Amino acid sequence: MEDISLAMLEEKLYKNLALDESKVKLALKCMPMVYGSEEQQIIRNDDDLFGFLTTVDKDNRRYLLLVEETSRSDQLEKVSRVVISSFGMNYEVLHGNDDVYDEIGPKVITLYVENGQANKKKDPIDAENDFMDTDTATETDTAAETDTAAETDTTAETDTAAETDTAAETDTAAETNTACETGMAADKYEFPSKKALQEVVDRAAFGECFRYVIKKSDRRRLVLKRCEAISKWSLRAAKISETEIFSVRRYTGVHTCARSNQSKSSNIKRKGSAELVATFMNEEYPGKLSTPVPKDIMDLIKLKLGVTISYSTDLRGKNLAIFELRGGSEESYNMLYSYLYMLEHVNPGTKTGVKLDEANKFKSLFVALGACIEGFAAMRKVIVVDATFLNNGYGGVLVFVKAQDPNCHHYPLAFGVLDGENNASWTWFFEMLKTAIPDSSELVFMSDRNQSLIAAVANVFPQSHHGHCIWHLSQNVRGHTCNKTKFVVAWRFMELARCYTVAEFESAYASFKVRFPPAYKYLEEHTDKRT
Repeated sequence: MEDISLAMLEEKLYKNLALDESKVKLALKCMPMVYGSEEQQIIRNDDDLFGFLTTVDKDNRRYLLLVEETSRSDQLEKVSRVVISSFGMNYEVLHGNDDVYDEIGPKVITLYVENGQANKKKDPIDAENDFMDTDTATETDTAAETDTAAETDTTAETDTAAETDTAAETDTAAETNTACETGMAADKYEFPSKKALQEVVDRAAFGECFRYVIKKSDRRRLVLKRCEAISKWSLRAAKISETEIFSVRRYTGVHTCARSNQSKSSNIKRKGSAELVATFMNEEYPGKLSTPVPKDIMDLIKLKLGVTISYSTDLRGKNLAIFELRGGSEESYNMLYSYLYMLEHVNPGTKTGVKLDEANKFKSLFVALGACIEGFAAMRKVIVVDATFLNNGYGGVLVFVKAQDPNCHHYPLAFGVLDGENNASWTWFFEMLKTAIPDSSELVFMSDRNQSLIAAVANVFPQSHHGHCIWHLSQNVRGHTCNKTKFVVAWRFMELARCYTVAEFESAYASFKVRFPPAYKYLEEHTDKRT
């Protein structure tokens, strides 16, 4: 890093920016990467550049590099004879006659532009195309006078005017971009409801670190103002007749207060809402159902918006984001019959069924696609049945029925939703399955040892055979041994199940009896022996 010189950096900047060194002079400055900081330090030599490249603050953040493009003139620059380097010090330029200094060019190339640091002026063409109200120019002039009066006593009026002209174009563009980011880029912008409009304003308020008050809000109007009296920011929206749509009738998006007042620290006292979390999730993870856990989302919102929210609010906001993405359970259940009709219409041979309770509400569902039923005729008649709990707020279990194709891949046969693993639910499900797959002595069911499932298979498919999954059995066996040998017992038991001859099994089972007596006792008491 010591090999990098100021001349090398300036040469690289001239080349990348396509600037003529004979006509343009670059001035390098740096400033801390913190909100509200106005301290700028000039980089004049290699030592200053080395300090900029190697210095970090207490939060391990580097300084921002600002590059100012100025036109060259025949006049000399007058600088302090006391202090040559400004890095890490309060460097001051001696203020003399105005014609001693170079004329500042129209461009400022920087990585950071603060809103409200300089006065704003607009060309007539820009003002005509701007989305602000006609009184925006008046507000800008008012802000200019306020900022000029707030300058230090040692700064001359001529210097203030020069600074205003320098940053006018950059700050105007920054204001326009900020207003566009709020989602209200023009008057007459329409929102589907007043709630949607308020969510957009809340998101902008947290992101831009300002607070507003509701001056008027009813079923037909919404009027918002900034909390600070000196700020002219305002929004007025009205409802379009015979609709729920709210149209922005008047929007003044310029913040005339100082940027130092718009700090993230002001968001600490504000409470986030579930709607804010949902909007944040939709912007950061668009179209994704798999998102970070609530704790990580809380940290992201605090980092980017400066807002601290509770775990419950975060969880409700995350669920709201999922609801907005794929809809709610109530809407899905209401469309269930239409969905099943289209399945049977598009897939010939499809079997479906819905069971309702006494209150005529949803209780159970069965679906078996026709193509899957047809393909099962060419496969081994071994069916695996299992269920898993649903975490949708309504309970129940999701049931899957599958086989194995010639490539040893899972082959889905049917699926369903039951209110629980009980005798009535399993019996109804297997009766629906029997309409797609008839009973046969060649048919084998594999499942866990749920007693309701075992009874339903025996009653509905009396000719079939029923076996149990060795993995589920191994989990039952390992629960009857000490903690040190649980994994070994489960592994040894699964090895027993892979013995394909009686002699091999009896030899391995005798060794298992000697090695693990408690597990052997459990198997003898809970296993049906067949010859």
